[in-house]
Amino acid sequence: MDKKQLLAEAIHHKCYSDRDMCYLELVHALAAGEKVKLHDGRMADKKQLCVEAIRCNPDKTFAYYELANNLAKGERVELKDGCKLDKKQLLAKAMRCEPDNGLFYVLLVKEIAGGERVLETGLDKKQVCVKLIRCEPDNSFAFVQLGMTLIAGEEVKLHDGR
Repeated sequence: MDKKQLLAEAIHHKCYSDRDMCYLELVHALAAGEKVKLHDGRMADKKQLCVEAIRCNPDKTFAYYELANNLAKGERVELKDGCKLDKKQLLAKAMRCEPDNGLFYVLLVKEIAGGERVLETGLDKKQVCVKLIRCEPDNSFAFVQLGMTLIAGEEVKLHDGR
């Protein structure tokens, strides 16, 4: 058995609480566009494996992150609960699971257009940048992105009062 087959077999044998990690390990083992045969006979690609990881543990931050990274711009994916989410909404779910992880804010800032609000959070680009600065006060990207969202004469108050 090769690495992918062993990881797929592990999904079958792991206790339910650990299956999400097995699915995510398998995501990392697959090349783009590649599929793996699961123990139940289904063929699954990276996106389908991420959906399975979320089904096993809906609070698993990196499953949402991995799924978002495997979606094309504008693409939506249906989770097992029937919700259809795009990249922005998946990143917002990851943020909700781990609100102090600046990585998710950075990725979300890159996806949001000017005045657009992300449905899952109700935040616009400015607000996401402010939250990113709160998480990572030395992140110059956040300050640049926030500055680019302001119109002439507009000011924004940061979490530390500046």
